[in-house]
Parts: sequence; C-alpha cells; structure tokens
Amino acid sequence: MAICGVAGFLAIILNYLSHLFPHSPSNYYLLGGIVLIAASFALATRWR
Repeated sequence: MAICGVAGFLAIILNYLSHLFPHSPSNYYLLGGIVLIAASFALATRWR
C-alpha cells in the first residue's frame, strides 16, 4: 500500500520535472498518479 502511494507521488512530481516521461506534463500521468494514490488509500483502509 505504501508502494502505491509513493509511486503515485513520484509520477506526479516527475511529470512536472520531465525527467522520466516524454512529452511532459501530461494529464494521463497525473491521472495515473491520482489513481495510484487513491489505490493506496483503499488498500490502507478496510472497505466493508
């Protein structure tokens, strides 16, 4: 769960720094980062 959060955070930060992704910034990388952060919250809590 922490790995998803860190990966999402890095995807958003690196999107603006243009180090990893070509043609940055892109909305798709931002959306992917937000989805990863949301997945980390979902994995960290118990959904019933």
